[in-house]
Formats: sequence, C-alpha cells, structure tokens
Amino acid sequence: GGAMLPDTVTWRGAHAEVSVIADALISGEAMRDILMHQVLETHSYPKLRFTLDSLVGMKRGADAIVGSAVGTLTIRGLLQPMVAAVRVFPDGGGMRVLAKWRVPSDTLVKKWIPKIRTYGLGANTNLWHDIFMGADLVFIADSAGQKK
Repeated sequence: GGAMLPDTVTWRGAHAEVSVIADALISGEAMRDILMHQVLETHSYPKLRFTLDSLVGMKRGADAIVGSAVGTLTIRGLLQPMVAAVRVFPDGGGMRVLAKWRVPSDTLVKKWIPKIRTYGLGANTNLWHDIFMGADLVFIADSAGQKK
C-alpha cells in the first residue's frame, strides 16, 4: 500500500490504500488466531484492505495531529464504508499513524463473517454489540518526497 499526502496543512487530496495479509493478524493466543483465520477464510481471502478517500477534521494538538479517516474497509471481498479516528505524529524518520474504528457486531456477523455463527463466540447470543479494531502504521517518504 501507499499514501499520497499532497497537502499536510489542510489535508486535502489525501488518498491511501493499506493492505494487510490476513494470516499475519495475531492476537497473542494461538488457538484464537487459528479460529480467527478460519472465520476470515484467509485461504480464499488472503488480504484485508482499507482505502482512504479523505482526511477530515484534522487538528494540530500539542504532540500529534488528530482527525478522521474516511474510506472503505474490505474484508472477505466485501466493502464497508468506514470512518476511523486517526492520530498522526513523527516517529522513526517518518509519520506514524494510529487508527481506530468501530464495527457493529451486526455488520460483522450478517455481512462480513456469517461463518462466525457456526463457532458461537457470543455472536449467537448478542453478547457483544461492537468490535473495535485498529492499525499502527509508519509512512516514510519515497525518493520523490511522497509518503508511502
């Protein structure tokens, strides 16, 4: 993936695409990871993707820039409009971007991962109502000065 950030003052014209190899997602618990990869059907859908359409409400704080990333999250080949809270700050010679978003469990169970009902995991009893996800990315400028 990569990002185009032509204007870091108004943040207009920002576009990005970030792809993740689904089998690389880990929770730290092996059995949970195996189950997660099964319900995500990573053998058939090896990548998850977020496509950034725009950055909005970007405000400079004391140590970071915060705002919202508007785009589309693709899981198992299905697209879902998404708004993620973002925090941007310099780190390691680049720009670190922390993103967090909320997915209603209804969307997760009925649209993205209906197979999760087979395993239960609280999906059958409405044990949880929202799933919170996040990303931690570092973008570095390429030789032309573009963020990637």
